[in-house]
Amino acid sequence: MSAQAPPEEGPEVAEAEVRRVTLGSIILGALLVVGGIVGLLYVVLATITSAILFAWLLIVAGILAFLDAWRRRGRDGFWASAITGVANFAAGVVILWRPAESLLALTMLVAAFLLVGGTFRIVTGLAGGVPGAGWLVLHGVFDVVLAVLIIANLPEASFYVLGVMLSVSLLADGVALIVLGTVAHRGLGRIATWGTGAARMRDTTRPRHA
Repeated sequence: MSAQAPPEEGPEVAEAEVRRVTLGSIILGALLVVGGIVGLLYVVLATITSAILFAWLLIVAGILAFLDAWRRRGRDGFWASAITGVANFAAGVVILWRPAESLLALTMLVAAFLLVGGTFRIVTGLAGGVPGAGWLVLHGVFDVVLAVLIIANLPEASFYVLGVMLSVSLLADGVALIVLGTVAHRGLGRIATWGTGAARMRDTTRPRHA
């Protein structure tokens, strides 16, 4: 006796799955927006939280570098991976041990990244031959101005810069998820309505046999 094949998933099942995913996207986006608003209201706490998250990222990166060094023992790249692992792990532990005292160094690091990245974008945009060169230069100018403002307001800026950046990132990601989920959800509703109307039209135009 042959085994019966499992029934294939119909379009209704696929549509229900997509609706569930889009609804989850909207809910996740709303949670991120709430987190971003809370972060802006309690910006110092958000700054310390972002420093702690960064510390854990450094620790994980250090552990991965240690594992890579263990895999490369006796071969090229061992010392590079080992030193990178020690540096990342030690930096993460120091930030976790003294998160408030580490804010100044982290803020200066962010300002340096903005300054270098903004300068690179400006030079690349002014060199020409790059699509959207004007927007690239504008982005670079914004990064450089932001870096200068951060440096000019140190050390006070170290208590809110990271928190503001984390909160704004959460808000932007949350709004994007809500918009994408809403558009997809509405699109599925329109497709379902069109499919129902087409099915009814087929039923009414189908010839009936006596």
